Amino acid sequence: MLNEGPIIDRLRAADRAHQKELGGSFFLKHLKLLWLLVIGGFAADVLLHLSPAWRLGLTISLILATLVLACTALYKAFGIRNRLEHIARLIESREECLGSSLINLLQLRDQANDSTRPAVTRDLAARAVANYGHTLEHLQLEELAKTGVIRRDLRLALLALVVFGVLLAAFAPVTRIELPRFADPFGDHPPYSLTRLEIVDPGPAGTNVLYSKGFVVRAAASGHRPK
Repeated sequence: MLNEGPIIDRLRAADRAHQKELGGSFFLKHLKLLWLLVIGGFAADVLLHLSPAWRLGLTISLILATLVLACTALYKAFGIRNRLEHIARLIESREECLGSSLINLLQLRDQANDSTRPAVTRDLAARAVANYGHTLEHLQLEELAKTGVIRRDLRLALLALVVFGVLLAAFAPVTRIELPRFADPFGDHPPYSLTRLEIVDPGPAGTNVLYSKGFVVRAAASGHRPK
């Protein structure tokens, strides 16, 4: 059996670094959907005055969605291991001067470990692997495997967070009412009301009011129906 040497271990480390980047990128890309769910829940409650059961369901859905997103990202980062040929091709595509040296190294490694081949062939393949390993030992494979996509996604996620915060601050009266309604769905937290009352009688011309006599005032309601 061929002693694979540090170059193979570094390829495996490069694959782990690449997958961690993909996992972090996946989490940051989908984090914005959670914030949209919060805003959507607030908007739905403002317009429809959701029942406690609906608000509880939305809150549980948000928690479950967060857990699913986190678990999926962790699985992508730590649970997936690619074939070494995959990460070798990725590194070669990012460092053109390598040509196909990493893939050649892996193919020769397979030949050196193939017991069905003649001993001479396996010995020559092992020597070639050792030479490749010596030639490539200066490469920072872990850094070459990182595409930098996580930095871009982090910037976009921070931008989305700023927009999310600005929206909550801009509608502060709504935010102050909606937060306790979702945090404590069955508590005594009155909804945000869009009810508008307008006096229709007496009209703009007014009316005469006699001392000690009553008169009728009629109002029309729009928006949410008063309870």
